[in-house]
Amino acid sequence: MKRLTVLWTLVLFTLLEANGQMVKGLVKDAETKDPLPFATINFAGTSIGTVSNNDGYFELNIPASCVGKDVQISYMGYASAVMPVRSDSDSPKTILLKPATLTLAELVFRPLSPEDYIRRVVKNMGKSLPKEPFSSMSYYREKFLENGGYLAFTEGVFKSYYTSYQDTIPNQYQLVLYETAENPQEVQFMKSPFDKKDDRRKRKAQKKGEEIEAGDESGIGIIEGTFSGPDEILSMDLSKKLEPFLDSTQFKKFKYRFDDPVIYQGRELLVISFQSKGTVDHLKTKGRIYIDLQSDAFASIDYTGKFVIPFAIEPVLLAFGLTVSNPNITKTLRYQYLNGAWYPEYFHIDVDLELTKIHFFEKNEKSLFEIEQVLKVSDIRENSEKQIPAAKRLDPKKNPKDQVFNDDNARWADFNRLVDEAYTWM
Repeated sequence: MKRLTVLWTLVLFTLLEANGQMVKGLVKDAETKDPLPFATINFAGTSIGTVSNNDGYFELNIPASCVGKDVQISYMGYASAVMPVRSDSDSPKTILLKPATLTLAELVFRPLSPEDYIRRVVKNMGKSLPKEPFSSMSYYREKFLENGGYLAFTEGVFKSYYTSYQDTIPNQYQLVLYETAENPQEVQFMKSPFDKKDDRRKRKAQKKGEEIEAGDESGIGIIEGTFSGPDEILSMDLSKKLEPFLDSTQFKKFKYRFDDPVIYQGRELLVISFQSKGTVDHLKTKGRIYIDLQSDAFASIDYTGKFVIPFAIEPVLLAFGLTVSNPNITKTLRYQYLNGAWYPEYFHIDVDLELTKIHFFEKNEKSLFEIEQVLKVSDIRENSEKQIPAAKRLDPKKNPKDQVFNDDNARWADFNRLVDEAYTWM
């Protein structure tokens, strides 16, 4: 097979900051020059790295343990770029990756149906996934927006303990660092009734001579409490939870077909597209499954689901004059191959929906809400036997900011944070 080469352009410059050497860059498609969001940037042969943001930008700290190592930039369906980075050298600024796809004829694979391949990989998970517990440090980011304006911006670092595939004990997480932005904008949707209710509460308190406390029933409190938090993205790991389209007992609810194979990090992946025939768990779903045939493992999964509002809920919404339009969720699960096993690398969730408040004598209110969550798993340590103490494990029912245990005096400068160019007021 003729191997496709990487085209990438480097504009060299040196950046030395107080916390050490840093590589900054922009990842683009070599042909279209479009940015490549959430590309993987890792030190070769390690799990230490970051991902590019929505605009393709990234920043990568160079720890002492990685000085002299090559940096690998990877994107699904593209040939990877590998480049040397030294503490005394310039760093790459722009990386152009060329699409690297194959045809089904170029990839030799066993004559099985798409469902058979999925069934085979699920059966092999005990061999392809880590056989022993392992630990990692993971960077978490959540953005909560209304009509493009920030309602909340949260970052965190988790110390994680992953149990083995055969173990029924859940994975464990300890929040080491946690930071939320100050003074984001207030929710504008249905702001007037919330303000009126808050005014009545204040007047009532003043009459009684009571101290006036900040209201906790604002729009941000209700919406953030309903949709946000790291619990969902932390529970995406396939070793503990199979999505319906991977469950052989639910195959009949989906349609599967082969797509052209792709290359990722030098490995040739079989691609299976799927689409639900109807609604499954309140979602109409379609996506792609990327399978590494060398190890019979899931390398990546991405899918989009459209929420179908239950019939019982619609009358309730209408009674309050509310409608929900275009409620969608997008998920990406990506794994990395290290020392003969597949480890979590990167998880991504994006939820968006449009809410409308119907007014009979006034203009209707309308807002588009979006929640985006990113989890980048880094610094994987194999065969870890040290579990996280029960008292320090993250409890999804409690507020994360009240569950920070920084035992090792970690600093934000020690971790790779996802660049967000649009977020300038932090």
